[in-house]
Amino acid sequence: KTSEHVSKTGYHCDKEGDSTSHGFKPGWYAFSPSIGGAMPETCPQPLYCGTSAGGWLKGSHPSVVGQSVSRTVCFSWVSNCCQYETTVEVINCGKYYVYNLPYVSGCNLAYCAREH
Repeated sequence: KTSEHVSKTGYHCDKEGDSTSHGFKPGWYAFSPSIGGAMPETCPQPLYCGTSAGGWLKGSHPSVVGQSVSRTVCFSWVSNCCQYETTVEVINCGKYYVYNLPYVSGCNLAYCAREH
C-alpha cells in the first residue's frame, strides 16, 4: 500500500467510514518521498497535515535496517500535542519506513508525513 491518503492540504480523516478518508484502510503503508517519506517525530502545527489533529510519532524511528518497533502516535489538538493516541508498528526498510496503521478513533484525526 502507499500513503496517498496522507496530505498536506485539504481536510482528511483516517477514521473508518469517513467520507474524507480517501479509501484509507488499516494496514501497512510506506510513506513515499512525494508526501514526505516519514512520519514526523515532533508535534506538527495545527492544520499542517490537512486536518485539525495531525498524527506524529512519539519516539524515534528504528535506526537499524530491518528493525521493527512499536510506537505511540499522538494526535495534536489545539494546545495539547498528545490529545489522542494510538499504537503503530514501524519497520526501517533502509531508504524508507513502513507503518502498520490502524483506523483513528475520530475525526479530525489523520496521520502526517514529513521529509525523511
